[in-house]
Amino acid sequence: RLNVSFADVAAREFDAAASAFAVRHEKVKEDLEWMFCARCAEAEMLLRTNKPKEARAVLEPLLKDPRLAKGSYHGLALFYHSAACSELEDDMAAGRSLDQLAPFDNADYGVAARALLARIHQRAGERAEALGQYEAINADYAERKKADTKQPTPDVVNEARFAAAVLHYENGQFDKAHDLLVALTDAPPALATAARLYQGCCEVQLQQFAQAVETLTPLKKAKTVHGAQSLLWLSRATAGGVDPEDVDARRESFQDALKLLCQAEEKFKADGGDDANFALARRAEAMRQSAAIHQMQGQFKE
Repeated sequence: RLNVSFADVAAREFDAAASAFAVRHEKVKEDLEWMFCARCAEAEMLLRTNKPKEARAVLEPLLKDPRLAKGSYHGLALFYHSAACSELEDDMAAGRSLDQLAPFDNADYGVAARALLARIHQRAGERAEALGQYEAINADYAERKKADTKQPTPDVVNEARFAAAVLHYENGQFDKAHDLLVALTDAPPALATAARLYQGCCEVQLQQFAQAVETLTPLKKAKTVHGAQSLLWLSRATAGGVDPEDVDARRESFQDALKLLCQAEEKFKADGGDDANFALARRAEAMRQSAAIHQMQGQFKE
């Protein structure tokens, strides 16, 4: 019943279970705990089926029950409430619930709660606060990893590392971003691809052009916007990684860069993804780069 495809059915069954426990003798602590457990499970199923409004409606009466604070499901109810509020873009309510979960040391949902708080800070434009939370997730995991080196990195930790890396990159701290990105060795494929692209971008920014070419080349054939972006940055690495005193090598590298830019333009046109404006802006960027290379070679007509 806990399979996502049956979450609707599971939510109704958890609702029935919670109602059944609620009518039993209130002095039996175990029955109260089971009721709280069933309500939290119902809320989880509703969140899984993209029904945050219904999940919040389940949790708000629960959080007003003074008996919940004495039980073991208070924190879980707060976490699911914050998730529901965040989905509904009520970040103030989500933040109030998350604040009660600090210092986020619960083994089951503490990391996910901290990651949610980081995303709320980021959505509010509070970049420093968001970065602090993402880096705390990475630091806490690094400490726990010392005791268990065999377990794969949880997705939430990889996502936090990537989010922190992007913020560092946008702040111009390319070396810090690079260190986080190279650690994403066991990330899921989609995240690993995005991380590799940003890693290559960092290497171009750090003028590590040969390394950037090695990093970005495997992405060239990706049938996503990442493939197009890799071509754009590969052109920069190709043009930048040549001895400016070697005229022949410089000319050849410029020609290779122009070919990559042409491929990037076509790929942005074909594989631009869902964001047409982003793809159009990147195509324009590729065209500007091509024009700049032609200008540097005195090819003003081109």
